[in-house]
Amino acid sequence: MLRDVGLLLSVKYLSILLSMLTGLSQVYIFTKLIAPEDLAWLFTVSGAAAFLSLFDFGFGKPLYVALRKKFVNNDDMSRVYRASFSILFCFFLLSNVFFVAAFSVVSSQLEKISTLSFLLFTVSSGLNISVGLMKHVFYAVDKYLLFDLHDLVRRIINFASLIFFFYWQDFFSFACFQLCALAISIFLLIFQIKQPLCLKANVFELKPFKASAFKNLGFSFNELFIYSGGYIAFKISSHPLEFLKFVLWSKVYGIVVVFIRALTDVELHRVSREYMAEPSLGRSKQLVWRVIVISVLLALLASTFLFVFGEAIIEFVGNGAFVLSDWLIVSLTLMLIASSIQHPSGTVLVSVVGDYRFLLASSTAMSIAIFFVYLLARQFSMEKVLLTYSLVFFIGSAVYFFRSRYCLRTEVAGKHS
Repeated sequence: MLRDVGLLLSVKYLSILLSMLTGLSQVYIFTKLIAPEDLAWLFTVSGAAAFLSLFDFGFGKPLYVALRKKFVNNDDMSRVYRASFSILFCFFLLSNVFFVAAFSVVSSQLEKISTLSFLLFTVSSGLNISVGLMKHVFYAVDKYLLFDLHDLVRRIINFASLIFFFYWQDFFSFACFQLCALAISIFLLIFQIKQPLCLKANVFELKPFKASAFKNLGFSFNELFIYSGGYIAFKISSHPLEFLKFVLWSKVYGIVVVFIRALTDVELHRVSREYMAEPSLGRSKQLVWRVIVISVLLALLASTFLFVFGEAIIEFVGNGAFVLSDWLIVSLTLMLIASSIQHPSGTVLVSVVGDYRFLLASSTAMSIAIFFVYLLARQFSMEKVLLTYSLVFFIGSAVYFFRSRYCLRTEVAGKHS
């Protein structure tokens, strides 16, 4: 068991290291080689791709809970397993068709990059996110190592593609290479499932999950609007230079938070096993509390590093086009602490106790508040907007935390859904 955890952590942290290198390299190479008028659209595509995770239509997490319970309790899960894979695979295909169709409309606004190159890049961005739709099937049956190994391969492909682009300086070749390599790796991953696709026969297996799926879809949309809505809202409402400040802020946040969550996700996977195998709430609460404390400490450590070295690093990586001001770091610190509380608490509410009704209501309230924050970009600097954004998110995280504590303290927590 310890050996498996050690291998999983090694794979995750290698993936994180590559994710950091890729994120920083993308900023450095794109700002160096791509015309400023096209740069904002490429970053918009990369950020908007996050919305493809909505294309499980809310079924992903409820299916994970159902599969996980059957797997932990050694029950027959063949029908639900086959249905889950078939449906999520179809959602995976649908999401990419929609994404390419949506961005083909704006491709005419590009100045230097050809339409075909842009669409190939769009497909690659979509594949990078939408493959996560099938993550629930792998994680539910303890094939998380297989999925995470593929995640590592995917990140190697993305980093190698950027290096290829830097040396050859041909965006079309870069996009082709990245797309072909990603497509092959995803095909090999799906082949490991070894389940026949039978959509018509399996769709009826999803009926028991419709109510939870609807609530989870609403919650997922709100989460994505909160985290990634700025890539669309700020692109429309703010000055291009202000939008690039948000891109920088979001990139740094993404790099740090994915590092923190590597440990969090492994520990929270243990929480689900502990709770479902034997609902001993004391052990579950202990694990969740430990995850939150470690995550907050890592967030503070990362923020200290950014205050000391962040300005010099970002100036180099961004070729002088970006500046990480002190106020941006303050809002980042608040956001990282809030995320360190929100992610474990939210995961407990979703994957352990299934409190979808509360999640839908609370995330909707937070989305409405964030919507008004997005509107501030027309009148205020991005530093003030992001500080307000972080404050709103921190309040929402506190609400999640107290709700998860209440659920883990109550024996009937699992009945909320």
